[in-house]
Amino acid sequence: MARARSTVAASLNPQQERVVSADGRQYTPEMDDELNVLFFRVFQGDDGEKLMAYLKGITINTQFDHNVDPNQLMHFEGRRWLVGLIQKRITLGAKT
Repeated sequence: MARARSTVAASLNPQQERVVSADGRQYTPEMDDELNVLFFRVFQGDDGEKLMAYLKGITINTQFDHNVDPNQLMHFEGRRWLVGLIQKRITLGAKT
């Protein structure tokens, strides 16, 4: 699905319709769709699946014991959130 590059500039127009995106920010619907499709394209195929498995392995699938430092835990939670966001955008991009 090809889209014009002007969606980035268009998303800066404060009078355009906005949607709350998967990352909690507001974008035009076109810009949000474009981001989702970009994530889908980058992570599709065998290489993309291997990369996502690696990212999940070092973030979402990492477990800590009860002695973990709270600062380290907050750091890892941020990484987990980011990988979850990538996965969400891939899923949304596949539907677009």
